[in-house]
Amino acid sequence: MAEQDTEMTPSLLGKILKWIGRLILLLLVLLVVAVAVLMVLDHFGIVSPEDFQKSSEKRMDVELHGEVLDDESYTVAAVDADEYFENHAKVLKEIDSKDSKNLQSGKEVRKLLSERGFSDCILTAVYSLEGDLEPENEVTEKTSDIYPMYQAYYESANGNVWLIYSINSSLMAVPILNNIQPQGGAELIVSESNTLVSYDSVKNKFYETIPNSTEINVKTVDSITADVLDSLTIETQG
Repeated sequence: MAEQDTEMTPSLLGKILKWIGRLILLLLVLLVVAVAVLMVLDHFGIVSPEDFQKSSEKRMDVELHGEVLDDESYTVAAVDADEYFENHAKVLKEIDSKDSKNLQSGKEVRKLLSERGFSDCILTAVYSLEGDLEPENEVTEKTSDIYPMYQAYYESANGNVWLIYSINSSLMAVPILNNIQPQGGAELIVSESNTLVSYDSVKNKFYETIPNSTEINVKTVDSITADVLDSLTIETQG
């Protein structure tokens, strides 16, 4: 028995180190995404770094002086999806999440991404069908549950990091760490269609839109694959 325990130790240690490595990678990716989201929100004027600075100052004032403030004093108001898309895009269709006929199971999305060259990417489900956040819900080839939205991170051969979305069966890719500069100040989104599909968890519905070209540059490709993302450069984004 002692010999068996000794033989199992390296295997167990390897699993622990692998788990720790994946956890560190996930934390780094979440940090990158948080910064990218803040930049996008700041770009659209939804929220700015100054908002968080004011929030921090007010919290500090409470801690130092014991002053009681309402929660609204240091929270950022949620953006209404209907209002946002009305001001920033042409809405073609709105679909309630539970009424959609295009929803895919986790294993279907996992299989699709693997076939596109993203087999090494960690795929996660972001929200449940009820619109509740699904933290750290990794999707595998055995995941039969259905979710409205999935995401994965891909580092291309040229060093760019992409956030790949599958929303209501529509694939899109957004560069979050890259040397691809925004064209004319517009954010780049790679899509297989000239329309974009978005999901709002508060209203629990999908929006199919044509975004304002001054804000979002949609680069249409026949198929989003690892090879396609690897080939994109500053010169080819238009």
